[in-house]
Amino acid sequence: MSGDVIEQLEKVAERFQRSPGLIGLFTVLQTENLNPEAPLHDRFLGRYADAVAIVTEGIRRGQQAGAYRADLDPAVKAVEIIAFLYGMETSWLLDPTIALNEVFRGYANSLASQLALSPP
Repeated sequence: MSGDVIEQLEKVAERFQRSPGLIGLFTVLQTENLNPEAPLHDRFLGRYADAVAIVTEGIRRGQQAGAYRADLDPAVKAVEIIAFLYGMETSWLLDPTIALNEVFRGYANSLASQLALSPP
């Protein structure tokens, strides 16, 4: 994830809407490969770890630039963000009437508040 974590998160809803078939395929394949013995388990586990690492690094960059609070663990916050994304994939596939843009905007605003530096 290049650029600001919040800006990138706000763009994800568009990606969902552009490729619902791919979102569905990914979700089904991932779910079918949760068992460690499943043929694609390691692939999906690696993809998850890569996603967490990318978001962690984005948060860490924001912290180093002085844009985000330094007192939170970027890896923990990254796991939360990825969990939100995976959960929204499943929720939206189950109910495509979800106001995806509004939900993502709301989560992005909430995340921005959580990451923001405390006012002086």
